[in-house]
Amino acid sequence: MSNRMGMPHRSDITQDIGDSEKRMDLENDFMETAVADHEVVEGTIYAIALDITEEGAQSVETELRSAEDAARSEFNDHDRELERVQGENTDIETDLKTRETSGEGDLKQTETSRTRVEVRNVIDHMERVIDALREDVEFLRTEGERTKDTREESEREQAALQARFGTGGKS
Repeated sequence: MSNRMGMPHRSDITQDIGDSEKRMDLENDFMETAVADHEVVEGTIYAIALDITEEGAQSVETELRSAEDAARSEFNDHDRELERVQGENTDIETDLKTRETSGEGDLKQTETSRTRVEVRNVIDHMERVIDALREDVEFLRTEGERTKDTREESEREQAALQARFGTGGKS
């Protein structure tokens, strides 16, 4: 057996995935708000006549362009943060897949070893080892799929927001 230092607890994995999901949702929400604000400002630009004084019109145009820039800056900041969080999520996926693969190897080895034992008490213990390994592999597989699905959904939402904002994925 190997040293178990540095091995995560299931509760830690579940918590890390939950935290990652919340952060991706939050960044997508911030981006949605920035897109909506940008659309309002852009709509205002095209809706107002500005049949006022030259100075007033310049002031209004300047402030509306500044509002557009502020929305764009906010969007870009959260887009970059979302990319970072999605990258962390990918690291979690990779770690879970590595652990799942390792667990599957341990399970196969243990199943093979189980066929070579003959004492009933030893067989019972080996069966419990196999059950524990199956449970852990299934946990890792399920959580890996959960984190992948969440990241992919976040990426789809991000792409839709980028299209609405007109960045085309370039923040």
